[in-house]
Amino acid sequence: SFNAANAAQDDDMLALLSGTFAVSKSQSKASDDGTNGNSVVDVASPASFLQLARKHSLKYNEVEEIYEQFESIDLDRDGYISKKEFEALLARVYGASDVQDLAPSRVEQFWKQVDPDNSGVSFPRFLKWQRTVQVTSKRPGQPLDALG
Repeated sequence: SFNAANAAQDDDMLALLSGTFAVSKSQSKASDDGTNGNSVVDVASPASFLQLARKHSLKYNEVEEIYEQFESIDLDRDGYISKKEFEALLARVYGASDVQDLAPSRVEQFWKQVDPDNSGVSFPRFLKWQRTVQVTSKRPGQPLDALG
């Protein structure tokens, strides 16, 4: 996890990555939901992963792993998780054969947590939700552990 002793090293790494991958101003000023106005942030860039890791006190490889989970859920590859894709995730996590086997109120509660304003579930938003929600999976204590 992130600590102050590593901040200078992380800043050097971010500067290196920013130069190598040409992070735009819109990317560096992205809001929590992964957008800046109407422009979508390239959340798959190493610089963005590093920024997200620092923001959420994660290791870089943990952000990569969560991104792989995100990609496995985003079946249409549009960069957002739809409600249908999210429902399939919940069914998988809870070991249900179909989302219909889950309590509709619980499904709706999770959906409102991950997408409170119905603007779409981008990777940064999914990461934030995944870090805060307590999902009881087949292996308790590991949120969304059933994915990996």
